[in-house]
Amino acid sequence: MKNLLIVSTFGPDATADWKDIQQCFIDRYTTNYDYAVYLHEVEESAFDDCKILGRTEGVLLHALPEMFNNIYKYFRTHEYENYLLLDSDCFPIKHNWQKKLNKVMGDKWYAAPVRTDNLDTFPHPCALYIKGEHVAKPIFSFDRKVNFMQNLRGEEVFDIGTGFKTEFDGQHILFPLVRSNFLNAHPMLAAIYGDMFYHHGAGSRTPFFRSTSYWRSLVSDYEEAGQRCFDWVQEDPDGFIAMLRGEGLVHNPEMLKEFFLTGW
Repeated sequence: MKNLLIVSTFGPDATADWKDIQQCFIDRYTTNYDYAVYLHEVEESAFDDCKILGRTEGVLLHALPEMFNNIYKYFRTHEYENYLLLDSDCFPIKHNWQKKLNKVMGDKWYAAPVRTDNLDTFPHPCALYIKGEHVAKPIFSFDRKVNFMQNLRGEEVFDIGTGFKTEFDGQHILFPLVRSNFLNAHPMLAAIYGDMFYHHGAGSRTPFFRSTSYWRSLVSDYEEAGQRCFDWVQEDPDGFIAMLRGEGLVHNPEMLKEFFLTGW
């Protein structure tokens, strides 16, 4: 039995650049794994080297439950020690990330980012890591409207993650991965979660979030900072992520200089 099954989802604007960046980082930092993709209105020809589990059409938000339910069904019918669901713009960024994650999780059943930077209090499946012994248990609903939860502003919101159980039979089962950037190039985009995963955010759609109006009221160059992040990660993902993690802070001096000159 292999250690890990990774399935990544790609949306209509997920370019081959995200695919190449993600596969490079996965291959560099992960061992003994299988990799597959699920596509939403994406040309299959760009994924000839990947196992394609399926595809959906139409409005992405409406298609997400079908996409995630099909992926999770595949998880439950294919035996691996662990499972990882990724967004196309999300990937591991350090050696031995899985060994460390398994250790810090302890007896927790799954790990996922909790995007407090988006004012959320619930998990998000951009990097959903599930221990194999718990994959068949009824802890995930991918219906976006199955449950409403209060965010950090006290607003009632729903999302894919509001249907995820964080407790089961009285046991807390979620290990939260929160934003851990040493430097922030944007308040919402270009996040490092748990010092293990980079998630660009909105890599296959217009970068608008529930927190956008909140951050726009606080950050004067919110949109400009977002464009810089996209350009930097596409141009030099290693240097950009090293900078966000505070790794030496000299990997790319020009990028670092621009960051401090234009920082938000």
